[in-house]
Amino acid sequence: IQQFVAQAYLEVGQSHYGGADIALQSGGGVRVPLEGEVTAADLFEVLPFDNKLWRLSLTGAEARAMVEDGLDAVFGPNGSTGPYPYTAGLRYDVDPTQAKGQRASGFEIHHRESNSRLPLEDSQTYRLFVLHFNATGGDGYSTLANIPEERRLDIGVQDVDVVLTYLESLPRDVSGLPIANRLDHSLYSTKSYNEPAEY
Repeated sequence: IQQFVAQAYLEVGQSHYGGADIALQSGGGVRVPLEGEVTAADLFEVLPFDNKLWRLSLTGAEARAMVEDGLDAVFGPNGSTGPYPYTAGLRYDVDPTQAKGQRASGFEIHHRESNSRLPLEDSQTYRLFVLHFNATGGDGYSTLANIPEERRLDIGVQDVDVVLTYLESLPRDVSGLPIANRLDHSLYSTKSYNEPAEY
């Protein structure tokens, strides 16, 4: 469900709020799955924290550091699963056995114009859609907290509203209701995961 929510941020950011290349949703910010017939009230159980979306302009190097921040908050000392980085538009391999700053590799960004995966370029600028909680350093995302003011914009839209907009854009069944299916695995941010022996 975290991956689905991240994809919603990406798609709605692209179509409604000036374009999006990457979206981030940390694991603990999404609480329950979507199952059966979904109401707007159900979405408030999925996303119960009343977060707003921000758009940040960041370099590829900062995007890598953002992912490493999340992984360190999970696999570093006193870590927890809550900060795990679920991204849309950006994919990578994860190896928690590596040292801080080296746990993610093989970064790929989705290039919309060619509908292909391209290597993340450190010097390229990308548009990130992210909750204000993470944009201001929540869950250990210090790289995002250090993005200067001129490269951040408070979109002012609530996370639940963004997911509802995404759901409304999906294909509909014979009764007219949108159908939300599990995302194709090619859209998942974690391409591969090297599970440590102690896990």
